Amino acid sequence: TKPEPLTTPHDTAVITNDLLTRAEAARYLRVSDRTVSRLIRTGQLPASCIGRAVRIRQSDLLDMLNGKPSISAGLSACRE
Repeated sequence: TKPEPLTTPHDTAVITNDLLTRAEAARYLRVSDRTVSRLIRTGQLPASCIGRAVRIRQSDLLDMLNGKPSISAGLSACRE
């Protein structure tokens, strides 16, 4: 018998949809990529580096819009 997959296709889609690129976040906020980069660099918008790619969790973006404080120190070490 085949082993069960660890996640279902639906779970994978949910996980993938939660991560946004800088461009996607900029489109959502209706600002430039540069503004999103500045928000990340100053720690106002938490983000993660995955290799050389920067990804923003959709929930962190919504928290920022709702005025919830960020515990991120920014991504000064991450090259964009």
